[in-house]
Amino acid sequence: MKPPKPLTLFRNPFKPISTLSPLSSSSSNPQSNHTQHAHIPLSKTHLYSSFFCTLIEAYLACRRFSDATRAFSSMRRLHGLNPDTDGWHRILYGFNASGYVSQVPILYSEMLNCGRTPNVFTHNVLIHAFCKLGLIGDALDLLRRVETDVVSYNTVIWGLCRGGSVESATGFLSEMLKRGVGFDAFSCNTLVHGFCRKGLVNEAQALRDMLVRGGVEPDVIGFNTLIDGYCKIGRMSVARDLFERMRREGVSPDIISYNCLIDGYCKVGDFSRAEALMDDILSAKLDTDSPEGENGCLNLEPNIVTHTSFISAYCNQKGLDEALSLYEETVKNGFLPDVVTYSSIMNGFFKNLKLVEGTAVFREMEKTAGRSVESAMFMKDMLVRGIPFDLITYTVLMDGLFKVGKADEAEDMFETLLRVGLSPNHITYSALINGLCKVGNMKGAELALLYMDEKGREGNVITYSSVINGYVKKGMLTEAIDVIGKMKERDIFPNVVTYGTIIDGLFKVGRDNLALDMYKEMVERGLEVNNYVLDILVNGLRKIGKMGEAEGLFNDTVQRGLSIDQVNYTTIMDGLFKRGKTSAALKVGHEMMENGIQPDVVAYNVFIKCLCKLGKFDEALSFLSEMKALGMTPDHATFNTMIAALCKKVKMDAMFKICDEMKSHGLYPNLITYSTIVGGLCEEGEVDKAMEVLNEMTAFGLRPNSIIHKKMLHAQARGKNADSILQMHEHLIEMGLIPDLDIYNNLVHILCTFGMISKATSVLNDILKRGMPRVCLDITTYNAILSGLSEAGLMKEANEIMNEMQEKGLDPNAVTYNILVSGHGKIGNKKDSIRLYCEMVRKGFIPMLGTYNILINDFSKVGMMIQARELFNEMHKRGVSPNSSTYDILIRGWSKLSNRAEVQRLLKEMDKNGFVPCGSTIGCISNAFARPGQRGHTRRILKSFYERKESERFLHGLFLIDTFPYTDYEAFQAL
Repeated sequence: MKPPKPLTLFRNPFKPISTLSPLSSSSSNPQSNHTQHAHIPLSKTHLYSSFFCTLIEAYLACRRFSDATRAFSSMRRLHGLNPDTDGWHRILYGFNASGYVSQVPILYSEMLNCGRTPNVFTHNVLIHAFCKLGLIGDALDLLRRVETDVVSYNTVIWGLCRGGSVESATGFLSEMLKRGVGFDAFSCNTLVHGFCRKGLVNEAQALRDMLVRGGVEPDVIGFNTLIDGYCKIGRMSVARDLFERMRREGVSPDIISYNCLIDGYCKVGDFSRAEALMDDILSAKLDTDSPEGENGCLNLEPNIVTHTSFISAYCNQKGLDEALSLYEETVKNGFLPDVVTYSSIMNGFFKNLKLVEGTAVFREMEKTAGRSVESAMFMKDMLVRGIPFDLITYTVLMDGLFKVGKADEAEDMFETLLRVGLSPNHITYSALINGLCKVGNMKGAELALLYMDEKGREGNVITYSSVINGYVKKGMLTEAIDVIGKMKERDIFPNVVTYGTIIDGLFKVGRDNLALDMYKEMVERGLEVNNYVLDILVNGLRKIGKMGEAEGLFNDTVQRGLSIDQVNYTTIMDGLFKRGKTSAALKVGHEMMENGIQPDVVAYNVFIKCLCKLGKFDEALSFLSEMKALGMTPDHATFNTMIAALCKKVKMDAMFKICDEMKSHGLYPNLITYSTIVGGLCEEGEVDKAMEVLNEMTAFGLRPNSIIHKKMLHAQARGKNADSILQMHEHLIEMGLIPDLDIYNNLVHILCTFGMISKATSVLNDILKRGMPRVCLDITTYNAILSGLSEAGLMKEANEIMNEMQEKGLDPNAVTYNILVSGHGKIGNKKDSIRLYCEMVRKGFIPMLGTYNILINDFSKVGMMIQARELFNEMHKRGVSPNSSTYDILIRGWSKLSNRAEVQRLLKEMDKNGFVPCGSTIGCISNAFARPGQRGHTRRILKSFYERKESERFLHGLFLIDTFPYTDYEAFQAL
């Protein structure tokens, strides 16, 4: 084979080292070097070259890059030495292995210029360097025109997988076969790892199984890669099955196999299974005649990775004290912590501290919530053991500063790691992006993501999930969905957390169908529902009234083997209680306790809230006693629930007793408590007592809010004295109420509601004249005035206010139009009500049901039933469902016209929708159809109503409410 031509190297974006190029002083002829540097005897050039190669290797091993380059320059320029092929290999390998990859292609060209012939090893080092640099095209070009072996191909496969092109790497296997290069277990494991890195673990397993069937020997590395892949996406049951399958296929699990499973179980919070695996490791009996233990495992012994998995999980889930205790035990047992262990502990400190006093824990570890000694101990311990502050440490510290709200210091930490010459990896960028997203700095996160791409660091599912979470929290669902699309374009597939975040966001903004589509997509991709997603789905479904589907999903998930946690049980119980399924909710509570999960305060609050709604206060009190007996401390929600229920039932004495008990537990009423008590007293007309409560509230430093303002003014308005309402308003401001727009809207609305229109208008004018701070009249204020005028039938004045509002640049909204259409309809001004209705619809607003009922009633009163029916049909088209009143209006109208067919059709539709005609409607039917020849037919029409409601009680109720005249009652009985 002819020596390959020197490569054109300087088209890549990496800047070469000046001391390595140009090397014009060197010659391709070793003899010329000897002639030029005669002071080195020819017989000793090999010895000197070997010495320089060793020196360069030593410098590189110590990461003294500048010294290594000076030594190389001295060898070539000053002494004219040209190492043999083995010497060049040592230099090439040293630069490549030490991370100074950009110099490998330059050194390779220099080697060719010196007349040395490369071999397969040389090519493999260069191919590996190209792959590290991301120059896959150069690697492939070299591979296809020089001498190579299976290692060369495996290296290119590794490079393709590293760059995310795992599908291209898989296709590369066919080229290997065509060129007679057989793939091996390394080829298989590299591809499996590539698929797993992208979250495509199912595809990884399918490929691995196919290659094993094709003759590739299964090994522990392949199994461990798959087990780790499944653990990372939370599919622990599949990971465990693979672990068991290893033994069946004659492959013995090693400590890495156990560590992968332990770490996976720890991350999902299943400590019992993780600890059981640790027990298996410790109890493994070694067979002295075999390298395998009696349990079919290789020589097992827990290492620092095993212990760090527990320490990290304890920091995140059990608590810092447990983690520190485990750390001490680990050190006592002779395991020296590494940088990951220390980083986990530091992360635990950050997670558990609410504030960090001082600008950077990295620099000082100053006193913070009593943890300064421990923090300093760990920092000192790291330095004593010679563990440097590497990229992991900087990343953890930056992440920790974000977690304690020190975003500026966290960004400074990122800049610091850049200054000290560290190159951020995708984990560092992910921590930065996640931190920026959590503080709502989405612009900064977008820039960081862009910078990450420019630096050739590909984001992973965690990176993009952080961005999605940031968008969801800000309500930017369109942007979040766009990120999902970008992920798929880059073959980065969402994991269960990503899906959970987007599903939760979609439910919260009312896009229920899209949320359920996302859930369906998640399941189709083979991702299993975890506790987090289950809680999101149950919450979302119950809030849109699909409690049956929520129950079904919950039960299916239990049957599939998910270990339901306390939050899941509490959520489903709360949903069942709210839907009136008390027995089903209590059954779930019983099942929870049978499974060894003790209800917490939140769960007890759910029970208490349900019992209070049912009026079972004694049972609610028994639950409160049970909580105390179990050592639980009731919280504000517990007492506020009971106080609200007692206020609603007007049991004020019992309410004040509960309030006293609340104080005995060291819990003082909060603003919600006081608002509830004031509301209860105001409903009873006890304004003086409500004022006493407010005085107590202000003594505790709390100020009245808009809810208290509204309740107090409503109570005061019962006397229909505008001056007393305004006096109460001013008094509340003196007590600390902030008079903003909501407050004045409350005032105007209450004055209008009680017919004090002139006073409301006066307040409105006063606000405009005085130009009050924090008060800029909005559409709500004007709608309150318009509502009051409409209720009073003063539509001329309402039109004037409408014109004034539009002059100030405020456009009417749906509420405005509903008020005006209804107002004109009530005074019989059909022309204006229809005009405004048409204007409203033209602007894209959907009228309220009450508006439609008024318009339909206007037409029905004058016998214009065709027009009434058209409006009824239009209601349906616009998605507005009729209520009982709508049907009553239409039935009465058609009855007056003796249109039996329409009455019959509407009654059947009414019955189907679960509505019952009111007394006056029955009277109209009686008058219209209780004639000879029509009685039997009318009886059949009304039969279904009797089946749903007891006839006597129904008729008696109609008779009592005085909407069914006695003569009509007799006529109806005659039917």
